[in-house]
Amino acid sequence: MVTVKLEKECGCFKDARNIDSEMSFDTKDAAMIYAKGLCRTINEEFCGKHFFRPAETADDEVMIKLINR
Repeated sequence: MVTVKLEKECGCFKDARNIDSEMSFDTKDAAMIYAKGLCRTINEEFCGKHFFRPAETADDEVMIKLINR
């Protein structure tokens, strides 16, 4: 199992109640596809203050990093 985790939850993300901050997938590819899509959604629809990007941090983890704009 590969887990996608959000590094930090900004206020905008906390207001988006329909998105989970942690999900698990069977493969790294599936986790990265989800993480990239989630980052795109957060960056375009929820948060104008921060930028989110996926980063592989371990064999079983993809971390969504929060970067100040």
